[in-house]
Amino acid sequence: MNTTTSTFKQNIASVDKLINFDRQFMDVAIQSVDELHQTLVNTLDITNEMSNGKRTLDMLNNIRENDSLKTQFSVINNQAIVLLVSYFGSATADLFRKASKIAIDEHKDARVLNSELKVKVEELIGFEASISDSIGDVLIAKNSISFQDMKSIKREFEKYFGIDIEKDENVNNIILGQACRHSIAHEAGVVNSRVLRQVQNAKPRGLKSVLKEGDAIEFTHDEISLVAESMLAYVVSLEEKVNNYRKNK
Repeated sequence: MNTTTSTFKQNIASVDKLINFDRQFMDVAIQSVDELHQTLVNTLDITNEMSNGKRTLDMLNNIRENDSLKTQFSVINNQAIVLLVSYFGSATADLFRKASKIAIDEHKDARVLNSELKVKVEELIGFEASISDSIGDVLIAKNSISFQDMKSIKREFEKYFGIDIEKDENVNNIILGQACRHSIAHEAGVVNSRVLRQVQNAKPRGLKSVLKEGDAIEFTHDEISLVAESMLAYVVSLEEKVNNYRKNK
């Protein structure tokens, strides 16, 4: 069965491929030059390393082994954070919709059923045949729930489903990623007062413990992996809580 967690894992894998684009590119280049080198040496008996591609092959292998191109891919790394935050928002929103459907279909949960919402008739046109299939989107739209804000996610899951989400280091790492994502997407990728305010209470965290206003935001491969790991741990835990909500109400 395709779960929210499995889909999110696939999305993380796609981001990992993106940030390793330089390695994939180098692997293709090395393989091609190596094949040419072998042909020149073994078939044409060209032993001069300047003429048979050996020098070029050595240079490419050195670049690959030392990840020398990594510093040139800072823009890609930052865009990877933007993608991760987007995928994370989609995953948590999906779990909110699932919990909303459970609340209507299985529990008749008063926290959802008694919610007062102003909805125009024209807005009802796009609803699914079953209200339970649409209630999550209605609640999201009418309450302006942001799934790129950890306080908003915690507040709404607790308000409607009684699901408590603890603030831990994983949450703090995600907050850091979300704050940086906004700056990368909208404010030229610079640490500003908004970023500092958003992360001031996100402690302890495993990355970028010190930020200074005016600094450029640049993520390393390891930092991207840490953000992804924290997001995955959060989604796994939240999906388990939603499943328990289904069982235990």
